[in-house]
Amino acid sequence: MKDIKSLKKELRKRILQERSQIASDFRDKADQSIQGSVQRMWEYWQAKKILYYVDYRGEVSTKNLIDTGFKAGTIVCVPLTIPKTRSILAYQIKSWHDLQPGNYGIMEPKPKQCPLIDLRDIELVITPGVAFDKDCNRLGYGGGYYDRLVAKLPVDCKRIALAYQLQIVASVPFGIYDVPVDAIVTEKEIIRRKGPK
Repeated sequence: MKDIKSLKKELRKRILQERSQIASDFRDKADQSIQGSVQRMWEYWQAKKILYYVDYRGEVSTKNLIDTGFKAGTIVCVPLTIPKTRSILAYQIKSWHDLQPGNYGIMEPKPKQCPLIDLRDIELVITPGVAFDKDCNRLGYGGGYYDRLVAKLPVDCKRIALAYQLQIVASVPFGIYDVPVDAIVTEKEIIRRKGPK
């Protein structure tokens, strides 16, 4: 029988390959639908400090959400990754000019010109991921950054993952350190986690 690590690796490889093959016209429509659904969620419009991922390599776009945040006057935060500790810091950005290519080629805030935000003040995290299931279990990219982040967030901070429907699988293999999200938004549905947080 395969161990969890092997199962995760196989699922990650398969879903990333499938996600990379999504046609651009479908992707654009799906991104619009997903971002529109998020904007109608109470968790989104009640939050004043939101940590967004900046989409990379076929992830669901967060551009419209971030632009809306700028216009609405919410505190828009973006992660800065620290590879040595596999941890995340949150910096406020006020425009796209506050970003630069960072670790892994992902756009990250310029720490010298952006305010550092206390993770204990974050009210909502827009979370990336590779695969999810109906119980809101999440398969990430293997670094553990977002799982470690959860321990530093307030207890009532919500985590909403964005995904294409093809990223929803029957079951995500998970271990003791894996943390589910509160909701997953796809182009077809919103899946909410049932039971205690």
